[in-house]
Amino acid sequence: VWYSYNLDQDVASFEVIVNSTGITDPVLAIYESCGSIILEECGTTLTSECLSAGTYYIQVASAYGNNGTFDLTFTETLSSVSNETCDSAEDITPSNTCSAETVSGDTSGACPEANDYGSGCDIDINPTVWFSFTTTSNTTSIDLTELSSNLELALVDASCSSSYFPCVVGDINIPVSGNETYYIAASLTTGGSFEFDITLNEPPSNDICDNSEPLEGGTFNTCCGAIEGIDDCGGSETGVWYEIFGPDGDGSLITFSNIDMSGSIGIEIYEGDCGGLTLINEPYCDGAGSYSFETAN
Repeated sequence: VWYSYNLDQDVASFEVIVNSTGITDPVLAIYESCGSIILEECGTTLTSECLSAGTYYIQVASAYGNNGTFDLTFTETLSSVSNETCDSAEDITPSNTCSAETVSGDTSGACPEANDYGSGCDIDINPTVWFSFTTTSNTTSIDLTELSSNLELALVDASCSSSYFPCVVGDINIPVSGNETYYIAASLTTGGSFEFDITLNEPPSNDICDNSEPLEGGTFNTCCGAIEGIDDCGGSETGVWYEIFGPDGDGSLITFSNIDMSGSIGIEIYEGDCGGLTLINEPYCDGAGSYSFETAN
């Protein structure tokens, strides 16, 4: 015999129990549609995992000699995972820009999605949890790095309707818009706990030559700066630009001192306009220290 059952919401599990009042050795089956079986069990209990809201069809059968009467009991169990859906995504917006923050998650007990949102990730096959982040007005990109082994990240747009970027499986930089909320669906091929780092990149205002700033006293940084198109230190470094005006008349000795920047740095002095710069002194390409150059008379 057949019955239909309507689930009003997604469930982590749906249990059907045959309480015999005469039937023996029943067979239970649940169908997504007539002819499309999800699960069959030989016994009095059937438990189907991760069902979406909708109508399902339940079949109760037995061998001819085992027929008889019965009652049915249905139990719906909701997910205990707090960020199971896009609508309940966990906010992971970094507290600071240009600084990686580690996100920890766990897909245990979660269900796959109904589809992959066009991402190419297996979020419709493997247990998946959701995160969200909101960019600042000046955020131009994000970095997703240090992904756990077998972790897949699907970046989904603000409407939770379609993929914003192809499936992420390793370190990557992704362009984004300012003042926008994005969602990340995270899944593991093996399930369980995972980590990844997220960075909001907000370039400094003097990131390019045309936006150079007067060089005055203060604290400066190259964090989130773009890779320079011109680089006489022979590498691919992020950089910022400043203007310095030498006094008329006699030449002047100007000294730069690195206070706390770690690693190798580059100080390059140019003259002319940004469309046709000329290097006027041997660049400084070294670690912490001081660098001096003399302007012409």
